Amino acid sequence: MLSKTSRYILVVSLLMLVIAACSDVSSALGQRYRGKTLDVVIMGMERANQVAFPVTYRTGGVKTPSRCDPADPTYRTGGVKTPSRCDPADPNDSALDQPLTEETKHWEITPSSSELELVLLKLKVENHTATNAVVNIDERAAELRDFVQGKYFPINVNDTMVEVGEPENPYDERSMVFLWNKLSPTGEGRAVELRRGCGLEGWLLFEAPIDTKFREFKWVAGDSLTIDF
Repeated sequence: MLSKTSRYILVVSLLMLVIAACSDVSSALGQRYRGKTLDVVIMGMERANQVAFPVTYRTGGVKTPSRCDPADPTYRTGGVKTPSRCDPADPNDSALDQPLTEETKHWEITPSSSELELVLLKLKVENHTATNAVVNIDERAAELRDFVQGKYFPINVNDTMVEVGEPENPYDERSMVFLWNKLSPTGEGRAVELRRGCGLEGWLLFEAPIDTKFREFKWVAGDSLTIDF
């Protein structure tokens, strides 16, 4: 039979375990983790059974080149990526001598099963070390790991987003930037090249069983570093 002291220690240990499990990634939020080349910051984590977002497609006009990735006109000076919002046709590659036109479409992403939920990580990925860093953001760019050896990999937003009608309530959707390789008009991915002092900021999308508790996050695109939760 346990003594009062032993029971007290057991209760405190269990409470600490419960608190740690419930906190999920709170202890890692906002902290900068540095690998050999890249810095990674987890800015937020969300769970949802649906993600709805508008995308404004622009054609024509004049684009300003950037020091971060000269081959990619979707980069702004200062290193924050403004991607083409996951359109396989990537209208940002349109001819520059056309008048600027805009068209807004509405998209939705849902889990592939009723037993799963969407898990969204908002990340900053920055290069403060190498002259150039090649970052290949695809299904193997990162991992979420749970406490029972389960591994979860990023979802290709281009393959899962479904076009829907304009919502009656505009607050039902939100503007989102997803981290992913730039896509050519033929649908082929191109790794991102980050010059020193440049970075990316956006959402990485996962799918996992509802209420899964995560143990760690591993980033392997262009570097290798692990963030314990």
